[in-house]
Amino acid sequence: MARSETAGERFTVERQSREVGDRDGYAFVRYRLGSDELSRDLDAVGGAGFSTSDYPDMAAFFGILDGAGKPQLVLNVIDDDGMAISFVFAAKDATVPSEVVHDLLDRLDVPAAWNAGADNDLAGRFDLRWVDAAGWVRQEPRHLVKVEFERICFGTRPVLREAVDVFLLPDPAHDMADADAERAYWAKHFYRETAWDEFRRLPQSEGVRPGFSSWMNNGEPQTVKVLNDCLDREIARMTADRVQAAAASPRG
Repeated sequence: MARSETAGERFTVERQSREVGDRDGYAFVRYRLGSDELSRDLDAVGGAGFSTSDYPDMAAFFGILDGAGKPQLVLNVIDDDGMAISFVFAAKDATVPSEVVHDLLDRLDVPAAWNAGADNDLAGRFDLRWVDAAGWVRQEPRHLVKVEFERICFGTRPVLREAVDVFLLPDPAHDMADADAERAYWAKHFYRETAWDEFRRLPQSEGVRPGFSSWMNNGEPQTVKVLNDCLDREIARMTADRVQAAAASPRG
């Protein structure tokens, strides 16, 4: 890539990025490396201080702007033994729909790297995932309920803590976000109590640790989003257990 500036220098004059497409009122742009526009837009989407001049022959930046020119998303693509999206910066108040981001990713047609979390950033925010045989696909959002257990050594200040997270399948009959405060309270109680069965499956639950308390629930249960397939085996096991329990129930 021919450049009059040396790597690490910023352009001293404003140079506009090149629009490479659009969708539903959103513009897709490729930024000029080192440009003031790229620096401003990175600042706006949470990438302040990110270097835009390293590896000029290997890097490219793409973005999505709304109809008013406000940056919604900036992607850093690196060609390092194979092209991949290395970093994802999305505005906290971004309104860009998932299908618009999907369109840009399809045009780029490169996967997201895992080492800096770009793959999980796109899955978590936009429900988009790279599949080798198909490219970018939209995955249906999946959620779990997280319950934390901890045991504490009170013989120090601050105290020492050992914590373990357990996850459960959400139960439609127990909605922690229920508008009725009492039903929401008892839904959280249900998950705290149910989590003990899963906790007892873990090796950490066995025996005692000298100087530490017994295990106890810590905090409120929380809903977490599943981003990839790393927990699929455990989720399948839990799903099968639920089906078996329902079949064995007198009301099943």
